[in-house]
Amino acid sequence: QMLMNQNGSVIAASSQRKYAFNAIFTKSTHAGRSILADVLQMDGNSLSSFEQITDTWQPDPNKNSNDLLDSKSYMKVLLESTFTLAPAGHNPE
Repeated sequence: QMLMNQNGSVIAASSQRKYAFNAIFTKSTHAGRSILADVLQMDGNSLSSFEQITDTWQPDPNKNSNDLLDSKSYMKVLLESTFTLAPAGHNPE
């Protein structure tokens, strides 16, 4: 089953998405994030997931000089995931 958004783009039903969850965050913005990163590492990928966890926050994910996920790729991962892990932290913006 497919869903369509207001722009006419197709969005896969959650049961058909590539990833059970995604974890895209920086460890340095809250101690709990480091703990979550450790738990995810111990899990051994029992579920399909997309994980990109960085040590330090950087202001521009679209800058070519860093290894962060750019905005377009980030949106794609969100649409391909059933759940998004959002651990406590603070938004430096």
